[in-house]
Amino acid sequence: MWKKILQSQGSIALILVIMITSLTLISAVALTLVNISEKMANYQLEENENVLNQKQACLDDALARISNDNYATGTYALDLTDVHCYYQISETITGLKTVTTTASSLSSIGTWSQSLKAIVNVSSTPISITSHQDIVGPTWDRTNWGRRMRISVQPNKVAGDLYNFPVYVNLADLGDDFFNAVQSDGSDIVVTLGDGTTKLARELVNINTATNIGELHFFAPYLSPQVATDFYIYFGNAAAAETNDYMWFTNYSLVQHLDEDPSGSAPQMLDSSQRANHAASAGAMTTGDLVTAKIGRGLDFDGLLDGNGDYLSITNPGNMNSSQGTISFWVNFNTVTPGMFLNFYESGPDSVYVYFFDSGVPYMSFDILNNSVTTVSRAYQNPNTSGWHKMDWRQDGSGVDLFFDGQAVSLIGSDSSTEWTSHLNMSQLRIANQVSGPFNLAGKMDELRVTNKALSASWLATEYNNQFDSDTFYSTTTIENLGCAGVSMFGYCWYQASAVDISCDAVCAENSLTCVSGVSYSDPTCSLNIALGSYPPGTCTGGAACVNADGSGVSYSPANHVSVDACLYDTESPTYNCATVPNSGGSYKLICACE
Repeated sequence: MWKKILQSQGSIALILVIMITSLTLISAVALTLVNISEKMANYQLEENENVLNQKQACLDDALARISNDNYATGTYALDLTDVHCYYQISETITGLKTVTTTASSLSSIGTWSQSLKAIVNVSSTPISITSHQDIVGPTWDRTNWGRRMRISVQPNKVAGDLYNFPVYVNLADLGDDFFNAVQSDGSDIVVTLGDGTTKLARELVNINTATNIGELHFFAPYLSPQVATDFYIYFGNAAAAETNDYMWFTNYSLVQHLDEDPSGSAPQMLDSSQRANHAASAGAMTTGDLVTAKIGRGLDFDGLLDGNGDYLSITNPGNMNSSQGTISFWVNFNTVTPGMFLNFYESGPDSVYVYFFDSGVPYMSFDILNNSVTTVSRAYQNPNTSGWHKMDWRQDGSGVDLFFDGQAVSLIGSDSSTEWTSHLNMSQLRIANQVSGPFNLAGKMDELRVTNKALSASWLATEYNNQFDSDTFYSTTTIENLGCAGVSMFGYCWYQASAVDISCDAVCAENSLTCVSGVSYSDPTCSLNIALGSYPPGTCTGGAACVNADGSGVSYSPANHVSVDACLYDTESPTYNCATVPNSGGSYKLICACE
């Protein structure tokens, strides 16, 4: 039907409406409601329809654009009286384009967001949609997950309405209780929207539950600059086998977290984009060159000029040429000397240089040599070279600009090229090294990304806020225990033994859970004991006066036992562990932490 109707001129809008109306019936899962009152059902339905119509209008506009120009790529926004949406058109791969449309609605009572990915066959005449899906996937079944934590992106850190944004989470921000409960390899980590059931794409770069560190990124369909945008991180499922998703890197040609050991087998440094632009270390890089950096771990380059200097190399980096793009990375100088950040190199007279130089006046520079002629030379004078700094070199079709630490800066120099990204698809990319020249970086680098989009000023400012100080970019709540039939406190589900001679292993097993040994927490008011109906605090000072004749009525909470404000101050003081069975003549019943 699509092809038949589209063959008639002027009919594209009609068929798009028909197509999208049918999509509505099977793609409504993408609707997300955050912080919405149940009493606002009518308003909810109205917003649902409003956002759906906007998403449809965006798909309509995207298909019309492709129909007029099969080579169309890029990011577009539709900003009409009643329509405010956003869509991306990918480059053509084997005759197909990917169109991602996102629409949202914001009010004082909630945020609605929908996204849809459609695959368009541009090799057919006329064009046709071959498949579509909600990019956030179907409703997720969280039954087997025992814990979750809400993470709320703060609106004062979001510089504008942003769609399809990769949020960085420093797992150290989530606290010790998170690392006590999550699987050691992080295979149980799931991120959802604020509804708790819409699963999002995520990439777990690394996690270490012994040192309580880790790096996580997840795909946020929408971030609001006006109200907090809520998400949930689920964990606590020993049977889970979650893996990384890379669909959110569709518009990236290179995503190097620089997190791998550079002394391993080549290619050591793995590209997280879909382009497989993996990098091999060169020079004399060792395990010691993998260091704590700005975002988790990064690499420390020695800057040696004796032929053995540290650097990375990517041979024939593919899919880096387009009419626009952005190159982003973090850098920290060990010594402030001239150094090469990136060198896109072609055998012969063509090169792209991103480097630092000091000829009396220090500057960061972006140069292009085309047939040995410098066609672009843009520089930022007197940059701050102390500590970590983020650089975003951007080409939007009208020239080169630089965002330094998330803010646009004034550049000097000339720019006679409007499409410098077309020069990036060369035979070699060197990181921290000039292919033929004196510049090697003596310093650290982290989080190198190359995208075929000219990322907006709002995007770059927000990305800087997120990566510079993650724990102010979002707030987190205490851990929630899910499906706890006991008392949920301090990150665990607590149960009280039914008698004085039962171990915590048995107590937890009775509730189909596992005992957690060595739990520590602060509870000077004995709120846990009171919640479980045990003896009130302040009235028990030890001995027989604390118990009834049969030893019942008093509960022992291990972390409080040694406190002066103990709920039960008992001279027996048994060491708390899961297998301990109080003796039959004891005067307390255990309170047990289960998971």
